[in-house]
Formats: sequence, C-alpha cells, structure tokens
Amino acid sequence: VMQNTPSIWDIFLLKCNHYRVLFPMQNGEIFEKQICTNLRIEQPKHSGQFLCDSCIFLANMLLKEKILSILSQIPDPEIPVITIQELGILRDIIIHNHQVEVVITPTYSGCPAMKQIENDIVAKLKENGIQNIKMKMVYHPAWTTDWITDSAKEKLRNYGIAPPEKTTSDKGALM
Repeated sequence: VMQNTPSIWDIFLLKCNHYRVLFPMQNGEIFEKQICTNLRIEQPKHSGQFLCDSCIFLANMLLKEKILSILSQIPDPEIPVITIQELGILRDIIIHNHQVEVVITPTYSGCPAMKQIENDIVAKLKENGIQNIKMKMVYHPAWTTDWITDSAKEKLRNYGIAPPEKTTSDKGALM
C-alpha cells in the first residue's frame, strides 16, 4: 500500500497558521479567503493582504509550478511531437498580484505560429480556471536551438527531422 506523500503546501501549512474564513457578500454569495495568522499585528486592516509574505511567496511559487505543468502539455503547432516548453519558446511565468504573465520567445522574428501559440496558452489556462492572463513576447535574447531540450531533439529525430547536433559554448553569441 502506497502512502500519500505530503505536498509542499501540506508541509508548509504545518508551520504556518492558515485557516479559511467565509465572508457573506451582499448579493448572498459566500466569498472564501485564506487567512494567515502570521500577519504582523501592526499591519493595517484595510491593506487587503490576508496572507503573510511567506505565504504569498509560496502560493505564487506553487501556482507557477502548476501553470508550467499545464503549459508544458501544449504542442508546437508546426511540429506537434514536441511541446512549446521543449522547444524553448516558453520563457517564464510571472505572477503579479492576481495576474499571470506568460513570457514567450519566437523561434524567429516572423514566426507565423506565434499567434496560434498565444491562443493555445490562453485557452489552456482559461480551461484550468486562470482568467487574468497577460502574454508577453520577448525577442532578446534571440531564440537559439540551444534552448531545445535533449528529449525534444530525440523526439525530432524519431519524427524524421534532423535535430541540431552541436550547441555553442558561448550562450551570448547572438546578443
């Protein structure tokens, strides 16, 4: 019999005094909010922050990990045997308050698949309950085949596409 391994969140909750509070709204709905009792007493009540800084950091880290897991399933529209993450297009996920910013880099500046990739990312996140999404396309540093994972290179080879074999030791060569 396998035992359930506690998640990072379960372990953290043992150290942090979290509890849920239900707030009745004027329209009759119930609003649920997580409260952390580690908030400093001198913090103004009107600040709107219900979690201590440590809890916010951990919650954002876990959310970023979850989003990366979701987005790592999106195939490249032109070569569907590899994902946008394996190809190196997915650069970063940044969480600002209640907004998720997804940073992507095209494989070249005129890549016609980028709009489809943006649409796929937004659709996948919305499908998983994330509504406030900002897409950001960055061109610097320029994408390089060095960003393709080794497992993606093997998938390309099995698909009949010769993957790039050599990488440059100077990762700033294109900058």
